[in-house]
Amino acid sequence: MKPGIYTDLSNEQYHAAAGISKSGLDLIARSPYLYRHRQVVEQTKAMLIGSAVHCAVLEPALFPHRYTAAPAADGRTKAGKELLARFADDNAGKTILPAADYDQVVDMANATWKHPAARNILTGGQAETSIFQDHHGALVKVRPDWITEDLLVDVKTTQDASPEAFSKSCWNYRYHVQAALYLDVANAAMADRFSSFVFIAIEKSAPYQVAVYVADAAMVEAGRVVYHRDLATYRRCVETDTWPGINEGKIASIGLPYWAASKVEILTD
Repeated sequence: MKPGIYTDLSNEQYHAAAGISKSGLDLIARSPYLYRHRQVVEQTKAMLIGSAVHCAVLEPALFPHRYTAAPAADGRTKAGKELLARFADDNAGKTILPAADYDQVVDMANATWKHPAARNILTGGQAETSIFQDHHGALVKVRPDWITEDLLVDVKTTQDASPEAFSKSCWNYRYHVQAALYLDVANAAMADRFSSFVFIAIEKSAPYQVAVYVADAAMVEAGRVVYHRDLATYRRCVETDTWPGINEGKIASIGLPYWAASKVEILTD
């Protein structure tokens, strides 16, 4: 894929195209060997629900054309199997969700659009823009969920959208890396248009609370340091065609996790 901005790529085409993405850098951080030998990951239920929520929130007009709810039927009986088979044929090309999951997705989308800040951000903009850019010696690709005149927006489903919990999610899932990488690549491709990276966090259980957060300067800078390191590792691996695994195949020392110290102290008192 040539460097550029593409608004007509499907999610499948984007993932199949050449270029290192944030998820690729996540694998590089774990080990280049893992990245080199990664396999297509089977879509989990959480991933399926997340994709459906993205569609329902960001492209509501397309949602009923891409997703539908399964009818009530006992798939263990002949009649139930026949009903489900006919339903699948009648809805070829759509993703069929269990009725409860479909309702959950709709409720999450409705909650998002009822949130004043989220609604304001999502009123006017572009969904799923794919950006490819030569960046620090590598072809990097990013796909913001939503872009406005000056914001990059990412929709995240989460168990807990509170500030403390979502801040931990940002660390655990390297959302800070995403914020920095997306801002730098998008601004390089689009004339420094974007001032901030915004998360719309949607809880996955009723009452489906929604929170909107802007990645602060410290988060973005921390993410920038990490992605520069990971990109340097990726470039070195490409240039030498060597893809080391954990600890680069060497013997390493190991200790207990930091939180174990207090438990050991209790035992020795």
